[in-house]
Amino acid sequence: MSDELVKRAIQRGLRSKHFHEGAQSNANSAWLFGLIGAGVGFFFSWKVAIVFGLIAIWSIVRSMQATTVALRLEKLESE
Repeated sequence: MSDELVKRAIQRGLRSKHFHEGAQSNANSAWLFGLIGAGVGFFFSWKVAIVFGLIAIWSIVRSMQATTVALRLEKLESE
């Protein structure tokens, strides 16, 4: 999957810095939703907190994908 993302990024003229910025943004979102989920779970309902936990996990996955694409683009840019 990340090979397809790298090809599309090259076609769109995106650089590795764009993916590093996206990865950082997703990582920040993961922290935010994780903390909100923990607060909601502690003070209100753990059932509602699961939604925030799933969003945090999704943000982590997106961050990891963006980092992988950024590293591959960096490798191609240095060649």
